Amino acid sequence: MPLPEGCTREDVKGVADDAFFQNCPDPRSKRSSPLFVKAGANDLILQMDIEPPATAARVREIVLELARAAVAKLR
Repeated sequence: MPLPEGCTREDVKGVADDAFFQNCPDPRSKRSSPLFVKAGANDLILQMDIEPPATAARVREIVLELARAAVAKLR
């Protein structure tokens, strides 16, 4: 999958067959970077709003936890 200009792909291990965050610079965004997941024949995209008191780092952990739980249900 080609990335939008200025974005980077950050591979994530231990979630599924293939998983990566798409990191795009946008200082106005109040959402986590989207996590793209490939689990067998299934594709998932997970992203969450970042609402205080949550931090971007905590929301990222939650997105990863949700992805692992979803992939476990798919297998």
